[in-house]
Amino acid sequence: MAEPAQTRTRRMAWHGMALMLLAGCAPAASSSDADVEILLRALSSDAAAAAPDTSDYSHDFGPVLARGQTLRHEFTLRNLNGKPLRILDAEALTPCCSEIERKTLPQAVPPGGEAKIAALFRTGNRTGAQRLIFVVTTDDPRRSTVEFELIATLVPEIEIGALDGSNTEILTGRGGTQTLEIVCRRMGEDGMTGPEHLDASPPLSAEWLGPVEEAERADGMRESTRRLQVNLPASHEIGDHLGSLILRWADGTTRDVPVGWRVNPIIRAVPSGLFLGGDGAGERVSRTIQLRSEERPFRVLGVTGPSFARCGVIFPSEPDTVHSFSFDFDLSSASAERAFDLTFRTDHPDQPTVVVSVLIRSNEEKTP
Repeated sequence: MAEPAQTRTRRMAWHGMALMLLAGCAPAASSSDADVEILLRALSSDAAAAAPDTSDYSHDFGPVLARGQTLRHEFTLRNLNGKPLRILDAEALTPCCSEIERKTLPQAVPPGGEAKIAALFRTGNRTGAQRLIFVVTTDDPRRSTVEFELIATLVPEIEIGALDGSNTEILTGRGGTQTLEIVCRRMGEDGMTGPEHLDASPPLSAEWLGPVEEAERADGMRESTRRLQVNLPASHEIGDHLGSLILRWADGTTRDVPVGWRVNPIIRAVPSGLFLGGDGAGERVSRTIQLRSEERPFRVLGVTGPSFARCGVIFPSEPDTVHSFSFDFDLSSASAERAFDLTFRTDHPDQPTVVVSVLIRSNEEKTP
């Protein structure tokens, strides 16, 4: 297509003026200052029409008190072309927590007009600095995609965490403690203050370690901090345990706080279980089992198991923190007994027995 005469004239005039300026020459007398100003305005108008307006393509919410709410912002898409701008598609690049509000998305933008693109951000449990990108696809051949971004610094309304030194694991027959810190935040009239009352479900008990401490952050948010101690009971039940606390506020708000810990054996068997047979090794198999104490030395008084499991070690009379035992298993005598336990008796008052489970597999079975 041929270049319009008016556009060609402006382009030539601009190139000529630029060459004169670079050469240090003044415009000829036939080109007045008014003419040059009109020419520059026209050229500036052409440049603006050729480039999209990106002044509203980014929005920063700043610090946001995150409570799982959905943030919404409307971006402005401007059509600086001389024909309608069709919107072909729009999507959020992080669909897990953001989206384009399609019910308000227009199909086209008239020449010289603008459209609102509503972007949603579900804060959920996210914290810290966030940057979300949204892409709108149009039929503009010069710039078919336009990116919008939402920026926010999410600060949780309430945080509860265990401090260093808290017991997440305790030994059999031993108690422990966890120190929890509750931080509540508010901005203006929004948010929470520190909790006032505390309940613990059995077998836990808990108490406050001091009053609520107030402080103001650099971004204007106020923080209420309070600490409490959770007392974990002594238990002989090895494994994971779970209890709960209930925090109560003056306005009637409550929050359940789960507390988890694990009870580990004082004396551990290594390995804790045996798989025998199924590997073509034959009918007689030898294995070694160690008993290790996490605390003081102990004695092993004896072991019980099936007759085809023979221990080749004399039980020591002196206490120690580690005891090793060799076993010979005659699998030809175990045709009817495929699973059994080896039970070690100890003189430890908090763990009188240690059990090792044994599974026998036939040679036709594959060893895992």
